[in-house]
Amino acid sequence: MPEGDPERNARLGVRARRWARAKRKRRATDASASPIVEFRVVSYNVLAQTYAQTLARALYRVGSHRLEWASRSRALSEELNVLNPDVLCVQEVEEASWKTLGKELSTRGLVRGAFTKREGSSMKRDGCAIFYRREIFDCEFKEDVSFAKYGLGENAACIMILKHRRRDDFRIVVANAHLLFNPKRGDVKVGQLRVLLDMVAKIKAGIHERGITSHCIVCGDFNFSPESPLYDFVLCGKMDLEAVNRRELSGSLVDGSAGEDETHDADDYLHGETMTSISRMGWDLQGLSLALGTKKFESFVARHSLKRELRSAYVTVTDREPAFTTCHSKFCGTNDYIWHSRSLEPTRVLQCPQLEDVVRHGKLPSVRYASDHVSIAADFCT
Repeated sequence: MPEGDPERNARLGVRARRWARAKRKRRATDASASPIVEFRVVSYNVLAQTYAQTLARALYRVGSHRLEWASRSRALSEELNVLNPDVLCVQEVEEASWKTLGKELSTRGLVRGAFTKREGSSMKRDGCAIFYRREIFDCEFKEDVSFAKYGLGENAACIMILKHRRRDDFRIVVANAHLLFNPKRGDVKVGQLRVLLDMVAKIKAGIHERGITSHCIVCGDFNFSPESPLYDFVLCGKMDLEAVNRRELSGSLVDGSAGEDETHDADDYLHGETMTSISRMGWDLQGLSLALGTKKFESFVARHSLKRELRSAYVTVTDREPAFTTCHSKFCGTNDYIWHSRSLEPTRVLQCPQLEDVVRHGKLPSVRYASDHVSIAADFCT
C-alpha cells in the first residue's frame, strides 16, 4: 500500500479498530426526567515533533518520512475527524501545533478550550490541550496545572468545567494530564497524581456547593501500567509508601530510563527503625515530601480526594485495559487512560489495533497511526 496519502491511511487505521459495547443494558429513565446526555471523549498523545526529531534513533526506528510533521499532522487531523469527539484531550501538543490544529478542528465544530504547556525547559515546549464541541458544551471555567509550582517537575495538566448547553443541571469536570515519564521517580509521580486529583475534587465540590450535580473525566498519558501501584492509587485513593519501592511504582522499566533527577544527598536519607525500613524502599525525606505534600510525616500514606470515585472506561466496558496504547522500539504497553466518575456510564470504547498489524508496519509511528501512541475513545451517557 502506498504511503503517500496520510488521510486515507488514517481512515484505514480507524476502520481497522473495533468498538466494544458495554454488556449491561442502559438504565431505564422516567419520561419526566431530564433528557439523557450522550457524548464521546477521545484522548490522544500525538507525539510532539521535537521528540520525533530528537528521539528518532533511540525510539522511532522507522523511515524518516513517517516522522515528518507535514504528513503526520494531516493524518492526525483526519483521524480525529473520523473519530468525531465531543471532548478531545491531547497530550504532547506544541504551541504552534495547538493553534494550527485548533483552526482545523474549529471547522468541524470543536473549540480550543484550554492549553497548558510545560514550564522550566527550553527544549520541551509541548503541553496538554482540551477541545470541546460548541454545539453541546460551553466552557464555564478552566485552570492551568503547573506541577513545577509544587516542586514536582515541569509536566503540565489542564482542567475545565463544561456546561451542557441544553441541560443547565449538567456539568463535567474534565482534566487532561501528561505525567512524568521517568519510571524511577515514583515520588514525583505520586505527587503529581495527588495534586491533579485533589484539584479535580475541589472544583467538583465547588459545583456541588452551588446545588448542581457534576461528573468528572480524567484523561491523559500517565506513564504507568495497569499492574502498577500508581494505577491502584488512582482507584483506591491511598498508597502506603512503606509497602512500595519508589523506583518501581510505574510497573515497567525502559532501558536507559534511570537518568533525570535521580541523585540524592546522602544526608537526606532517613534514620531510626521505621525510617530505615522505608529508606530500603528507596524513599528519602525529599521523596516523601514530594509524594505526601508535607514535610511533617504523621504517616507514610499518600492520599487523594477522589477516593474510590474513579473508574476506567475500558475496564467498565470490557473488564480490561487495552493490550497497549503505545508501542515503539523500547516499550510496548498501556500508559493512557480515560477515567470517569461512577455517575457516568460508558457505553462503548474503541479497542486498540491488533499488535500484529502495528508490528507489520514497523511499530509506531506507522503508515496507519501517526503517533507513537494510539488514540483511545469512549462514549458516555447519563
